[in-house]
Amino acid sequence: MNACEASNFDYFRRVCARDFALYFESPWWEGVVLRYAHAEPSIFHAALSISVMSRTNYHPPSPASPLSSSSSTSWDHRYPGQPHPLHNADLDSAAEYCLAQYLLAIRQLNARLDSSVASVELAAFASILFVYIEGMHGSTRSMHIHLRGGLALVRTLDARMSPNVGHLGWALRQIREQVEQIEAREGT
Repeated sequence: MNACEASNFDYFRRVCARDFALYFESPWWEGVVLRYAHAEPSIFHAALSISVMSRTNYHPPSPASPLSSSSSTSWDHRYPGQPHPLHNADLDSAAEYCLAQYLLAIRQLNARLDSSVASVELAAFASILFVYIEGMHGSTRSMHIHLRGGLALVRTLDARMSPNVGHLGWALRQIREQVEQIEAREGT
């Protein structure tokens, strides 16, 4: 893990993982998302994408300095001694970094998949993170694809073989409900 990844993962651990627990109203989520991120490269890279999206939404770099610069005055003021999330990233923007990490997460997941229960559970879990990423990017169509895929995967899991199936199914149904409510308000 390079310094950029370490900084972004630390932010994910301190902020984003807790957000999952708050969103899903269960402390189980903070622990499970961190366990998956430590054990599975696909989840790790999805976590990096989410971390940078969250960081740049909460603390956008100042217009006077490029995103990839570690000399961002606003960043240095808020986080003294910590590198900007894109320091040494060799990319021009947070969006490019997020996309690169997201695509890497998908590639890593595809390479890991097989027909085992653990693999199906991993794919269902990843779909939750992918829905989040697509939602942050405003890609409703892709968000729905991941949501439908995750729900279909959960339906194939047997609760006796997958202790997490209940949590995963509940989370995906909660996300679907929220997406439907948002779309109904927006008239889409």
